Amino acid sequence: MPSKKNIYSCCNNIGLNIDSDLCFEKMKVAEKFNRFNTTIASDLVSKRSIPSFKFGKRFVTKFYSDKGVHRNSFFSLVTENKVLKATTYG
Repeated sequence: MPSKKNIYSCCNNIGLNIDSDLCFEKMKVAEKFNRFNTTIASDLVSKRSIPSFKFGKRFVTKFYSDKGVHRNSFFSLVTENKVLKATTYG
């Protein structure tokens, strides 16, 4: 009867492409997963672009102005008093 120990005893059924090679070694697969999961957040943060804050008042005004919508087209300034008056019953 062949021994249960063979060249695959250190391996499992999870294969992972590591450095262009398909790897089934438990420790190498586990280390790759660990390295990925512990560095993904910092990697993504380092790749993001610097926010431009382009969605401020000027940007929004110009965006709608370019489409023919101007400040008084159909929007009107709503004050806190108007809201309170509209929601007061009686």
